[in-house]
Amino acid sequence: MKPFRIETLAGGREIAFYDHSNRYYGDYHRVRIVARMDVELTADLFAGQSDPVRALRRARRWLGDRVRFERPLERMGVAGDAVEAVREELVRRFLETGKSYLEHPLFGARLVQKQLEARRNGPKIVPSPA
Repeated sequence: MKPFRIETLAGGREIAFYDHSNRYYGDYHRVRIVARMDVELTADLFAGQSDPVRALRRARRWLGDRVRFERPLERMGVAGDAVEAVREELVRRFLETGKSYLEHPLFGARLVQKQLEARRNGPKIVPSPA
């Protein structure tokens, strides 16, 4: 699927927006946009480590060459003639509230660190009540 919009952020990273909207009843739609940005794993993301090159190799072994930031944006019950406007509004609001976070110089390093912690800790198994 091709993105309907790509925004270039400070620092050169790009965030792409994909439309996964659908009609669910009569002329009512669920407008669902997925914001997606890939972050390449590079040694500069591990600059705070004692051995950035070793940390990068380990991260690539666990995560691959890149990690993905993905955020769904959604609104239900949208009339057919308002779908396009709602789609643009969801993207605009996301960029208004999240752009500074995504452009922060430490965003990539923090995202990678979270992914590594999730990988290290593994899935959480919650026992069912007896």
